[in-house]
Amino acid sequence: MVNQKEDPSKKFRTMITTPFPSPRLLCAALCLLLNLPGAIQAQDTAVYATLHSFAGGDGSTPGRLVQGSDGNFYGTTIGGGFGYTAGSSNTGYGTVYQITPTGKLTTLYVFAGADDGQGPFGLIRGNDGNFYGLTSYGGANGGGTVFRITPTGELTTLYAAAKYLNAAGPLVQDDDGNLYGVSMAGAQAASIFRLAPAGHYITLHTFSNGVSSTSSLTRGNDGNFYGATGGDVGNFGTIYQITPQGAFTTLHTFPDTGDADGSFPNGLTLGPDGNLYGTTQGGGTGSHGVVFQITNAGQYIVLYSFTGGSDSGSPLGNLALGSDGNFYGITEGSTGPIDIFPVIGQPPRPPPPIGTARVLPVAPHGRGTAQFPPAN
Repeated sequence: MVNQKEDPSKKFRTMITTPFPSPRLLCAALCLLLNLPGAIQAQDTAVYATLHSFAGGDGSTPGRLVQGSDGNFYGTTIGGGFGYTAGSSNTGYGTVYQITPTGKLTTLYVFAGADDGQGPFGLIRGNDGNFYGLTSYGGANGGGTVFRITPTGELTTLYAAAKYLNAAGPLVQDDDGNLYGVSMAGAQAASIFRLAPAGHYITLHTFSNGVSSTSSLTRGNDGNFYGATGGDVGNFGTIYQITPQGAFTTLHTFPDTGDADGSFPNGLTLGPDGNLYGTTQGGGTGSHGVVFQITNAGQYIVLYSFTGGSDSGSPLGNLALGSDGNFYGITEGSTGPIDIFPVIGQPPRPPPPIGTARVLPVAPHGRGTAQFPPAN
């Protein structure tokens, strides 16, 4: 494992600042926008538009979107649908839906909260063109399920857990159709699992009980899987590699909250150069988190340290790789603003020219313009 100091040549600019006071509100308002391809491309203007507002009967608390081969988008709502009653504690059992780029929503499946589970999330598009996801609770054994659903809404339960899966984000699929994920398993130790297409479930690795949280897995170009833990006894997070057979290697350890490397890492994103990119919620030279690169051999480089000033800080979730080769993400500063930012420049090769951070204006209600690149 090799550590390198922060690379000052990597550029960062804040693209959009929103007036929303919390990430939950941001998700409710922007969840459709942030997953559209145009939302992560560099462009001269950034315009916010609501495609659909969930009313409860058609779902509530939507999650991530994934694009199908037909160009439409597919997603889940954790609540709403069957069992939903406005103004009561009956929040419903969730739905799977399709939405067109113009905003036409079609509910594909409504969960009944029985053997099909309840609280669906983490939809991904599989190699076969179908979609795969998880439910938080319910199922034949009460601990949640892994399911497959076709673009026309035919749902098949692949696995019913006896102990709560409590999966950390979406699953990952390999070329053979196997699904991989991280289970937090309630009060028990977190674990990494593999689920075969026929439904055979196997635990590949079990973490120590001190692990406070884990990210979802990211598949590398080498066929192995990579993830991050949010903290353990004696450290403030790790980055690890696990092979499809279950061989586990810790690639990097974050030793302290004030360390220049950062602390409490979020999930990882595969770059076009085969390296992995991510953020930490804290640490760095500015003590407000960092953006980093790590190779599959464990060479770790800090690309940018947040200052907590105009660039905000405390980044959330995984970076998104745009079609322009830049990475985009979200920060939540100590005072509550949420920013959408890009990490400018192709993933590290030769260093590009030094850049600066710039906050771009957004009009009230999320509608406005963002200049890209900023004026000199």
